[in-house]
Amino acid sequence: MPSPRLPYHSPFVTSECHSAFISSFILYPLPMPIAAGGFGNDITVNVIASVIASALLLAAGFLWGKYKERQRFGKKLEEYDFYPYAINRDNFPEFSLKDFRLGMHYFLRNFDPTAARQLIFIGEQNNVRCPARAGRAEEFMRRLFDRYDGKKIADDTRGIPGEFH
Repeated sequence: MPSPRLPYHSPFVTSECHSAFISSFILYPLPMPIAAGGFGNDITVNVIASVIASALLLAAGFLWGKYKERQRFGKKLEEYDFYPYAINRDNFPEFSLKDFRLGMHYFLRNFDPTAARQLIFIGEQNNVRCPARAGRAEEFMRRLFDRYDGKKIADDTRGIPGEFH
């Protein structure tokens, strides 16, 4: 005897010989109170859903803030092609005045406070203001100092007075 035709035909159930258990899950989903019965009452389900939603919103806000912070403050100097240190044959970092000058010209035309301040710091450490090394670079260095508040950075490179006597 053929089984009676059900009101909803599932594409997953093609055989007449299927179990009532499988067809009940495919054709008639369980109501919410029975499915949530393992978690307790409705308050528990609401609290769990609220915690999950809050965690997702917190993560999205954190990622959005990191994105906006990167846009506002810029990239690190290492992320640019003109990073002023190169590795020599002996595997030691070596200061490259050519790359330093490329970076200096780039930051005079484009605004990136984080990388420009790092470049100023490296320049102060490597004494690029020395007249024998600088040439025309001293004028550009002065303009870079004015644009990115280099005096504050230069003070940071000197350390705290009275430290390590």
